[in-house]
Amino acid sequence: MKQVIFFFSFIFTLATFGQVEETVDVITQRHAPSVSFKTTAIDDTIQLPVIDEFTSQSTYPNSEIWVDNYVLINSTHSKNALSIGVATFDGLNENGFPYDPTNNSSDTLADVLTSKYFDLRGENNVFLSFYYQGGGLGEAPSLDDSLVVEFWATADSTWEQVWVTKGSKMEIFKPVIIAVDSIKWLQNGFKFRFGAYGARNGAFDIWNIDYFYFSDNRNPGDSIAKDPAFIEQLPNITRTYSSVPWFHFNNNLLKDTISTKYRRNGPTPSPPWSLTKDKFTLVKNGSVAQTSAGFVNSNDPHNVNLTNPMFINAFNPAPPTDSFSLGMACVLPGTKVEPFTATDTLIGRQVFKNYYAFDDGTAERGYGVKNAFGSRMAIRLQAEKPDTLKGAYFRFAHAGVDATLYSFKICVWDSDNGEPGNLIYQSDSNYVADYGYYHNSFMPYQLDTSGIYINGPVFIGIRQNTDQPIHVGLDINTPKATPVYYGDLFFWYESLVEGTVMIRPYFKHQPYDLGFVENESAAIKIYPNPVDAILFVESESELKYWISDISGRIIQRGITSGSIDLADLNNGLYIATFENDGHLYSEKIIIQ
Repeated sequence: MKQVIFFFSFIFTLATFGQVEETVDVITQRHAPSVSFKTTAIDDTIQLPVIDEFTSQSTYPNSEIWVDNYVLINSTHSKNALSIGVATFDGLNENGFPYDPTNNSSDTLADVLTSKYFDLRGENNVFLSFYYQGGGLGEAPSLDDSLVVEFWATADSTWEQVWVTKGSKMEIFKPVIIAVDSIKWLQNGFKFRFGAYGARNGAFDIWNIDYFYFSDNRNPGDSIAKDPAFIEQLPNITRTYSSVPWFHFNNNLLKDTISTKYRRNGPTPSPPWSLTKDKFTLVKNGSVAQTSAGFVNSNDPHNVNLTNPMFINAFNPAPPTDSFSLGMACVLPGTKVEPFTATDTLIGRQVFKNYYAFDDGTAERGYGVKNAFGSRMAIRLQAEKPDTLKGAYFRFAHAGVDATLYSFKICVWDSDNGEPGNLIYQSDSNYVADYGYYHNSFMPYQLDTSGIYINGPVFIGIRQNTDQPIHVGLDINTPKATPVYYGDLFFWYESLVEGTVMIRPYFKHQPYDLGFVENESAAIKIYPNPVDAILFVESESELKYWISDISGRIIQRGITSGSIDLADLNNGLYIATFENDGHLYSEKIIIQ
């Protein structure tokens, strides 16, 4: 109780005298600015019906439907979600940088989502429907902001606004249905777009849309999505952590039950939907470790959040001898409900390499400390075994302050009754933030020593060589999995901010590639990256490979023994996947 009373007294002091203060800010960067994304040709025409539930693993819109990449496809930014995926509109471009860093007015379009062309001649009862939400877990749009739908008038080549809503913070999603019934729309060359009017200087004035459906043979009352859907990502299989060094792993870290959340969206039908709950497959390194046939349930209520428990107590893996992964696929099979079918499957994967992680890998906000030179932040770590700390991954977040202009030191403190105590390590080196190339990049920072032997609870973090906040990603969707402390050069204060600060300490050895976290194979190396035409591949053997675009479509494949010719591909971001001894390894590559 004394801690809480002191904290609120401290906040009053901050407001009065401007002392050290923690801050949670809007993120203004998602991707590297150097990538030039080329969209599908605008004269492409697609057919009705068109459905998008925004469940892609890519952060970009489905290129088979949409011609631009400005909005963010994700499963973490909505609140009280109806399903697992949404398209998020804000003031950031496709590279995650502000359209105009100096413009916070709401009189200009920020994000847009534009369809391909349609030939609607001869179509009847054509309607477009979707659900929308203002704010979600992001900043809510104000009354001066708006979300619009515009139709393309082929006769005079202009956009015409057919629907608009003013900004407000919304706790729930609302449905919309729009008739496409005028002869000026029912033409060859029709298209439409969603647009957000709001601040163009960051991830402000947020809108989320879900359950997009465009088809003929509908009616004005056909606005409600009827769909059994998962509404949250797959929980961790492990307790406390989302990752543990494989050499610290033990079976006591595994949960015996995990619970997913889902909804039966829409009115209760007669007869009721029959769904199979607790149906999943658990795999280790690609091999099935456990399956569950589940049980049939027809009695759950509609339009409320429901829990789907899955019992995994039979899973007892042998002690690992190398890095490994645990994956899980969950489904809600049963009565088929058209037209939405993409949200009844969840796939998750946890990788166990050489680091501890508490977060889910996605930053919704940036966490920083300001107003005092030498400000500090740290997370608590109780390693499962004594070992040598080698460094930490940081997910730095660009949140209005360019941290590359400032420096910091990596520090480790011991624990004094559960709070940061004596400083046991401070780097001689000064580091600067690296935001990485990709969405939610974790960048590894190695200690400028051979390592620090850790035997007991410690606090790991940074000391800033500035009074400006150096933001680290804040995972809002994961409840605070480990304590976070902040302070000036003299005092520490426990953070009451909800969420998990994205720092991942690593042990024993350095990452295989300090510039790219995701590659799991030391035996495969590719360069250069970015690449102009020829991608060189170093491996001990001949490899099968696939090159996929950001929507997951394979656009080139073959066998390589040293190089891959990419000269025929457009500039942009791709995934290079290699098969080696039955294992798949992927890296993101940029063609420029």
